[in-house]
Amino acid sequence: MPQFSYEVIPGFFVNDSDKKSELLQQVLPRFGLIDASSDRWVTFKARVAELNSAASEETSYKVLFLGRHGQGFHNTVESIYGTEEWNRKWARLNGDGNIVWGPDPKLTELGIEQAKTAHNAWIEELKAGIPLPESLYSSPFNRAIHTALITFDGILINMPEGQQKRPLIKELLREMNGVHTCDKRGPRSLIEETFPEFDIEPGLSEDDLLWQEDHRETEEEITSRLQEALADIFSHESATYISITAHSGTLRALMRVINAAPRPLPTGGVLAFVVKVTKV
Repeated sequence: MPQFSYEVIPGFFVNDSDKKSELLQQVLPRFGLIDASSDRWVTFKARVAELNSAASEETSYKVLFLGRHGQGFHNTVESIYGTEEWNRKWARLNGDGNIVWGPDPKLTELGIEQAKTAHNAWIEELKAGIPLPESLYSSPFNRAIHTALITFDGILINMPEGQQKRPLIKELLREMNGVHTCDKRGPRSLIEETFPEFDIEPGLSEDDLLWQEDHRETEEEITSRLQEALADIFSHESATYISITAHSGTLRALMRVINAAPRPLPTGGVLAFVVKVTKV
């Protein structure tokens, strides 16, 4: 598989700066685009096109929209018991007698509303000509797939022929793996049945063969996995505008891979980056 190096191009989005406090809200106005003019996305698309036009054969410029899933039941339970107790005890169980969060928990009602907030942000920016993703990718977990579905429903998903996009579910975009039952994937057949609007990458096993009860991925291990995931995507991806819907740990690792400053991303949050991708 080809290998790539990455560089975030500053000056487009506020998350390129050091104003981390601005990122605590779920979705920034204009997805964080610094330019607030009425023709902001026309100008943005022209600048990205210029970068690609001047790029070498081994280089391309991609715009990544990185979305975190809305609140899941496991997020609710962690907030109830606190992170220390969650990691020590509750994350290893499937439920507490009141709430079930494992395996592969679903979105809460708040999580669904957060995904609708992301959807509405796209609707609003479409009025100003925001470029829609040409390719959509998702983690294989229910909460991420459902978030992607709500976010792009009636925009790119469930659209007439010719306007329809079928997101691709990729195993390597899953959350930090192991120990926590919320991070154990559901069966492939259930994913197919629940989300017929999505494609599933070849080779995704019926059952989760990667999750381990006694080992949780380290930050180094998940970063290596996301390096592989991005290399797999960019080895065949010609699209400039790409959406990835995943998890806090996944996106934290992905930001390390593309050499972006680490940013907090609340449930349902979206960040955007212009990234220089070079085949090495």
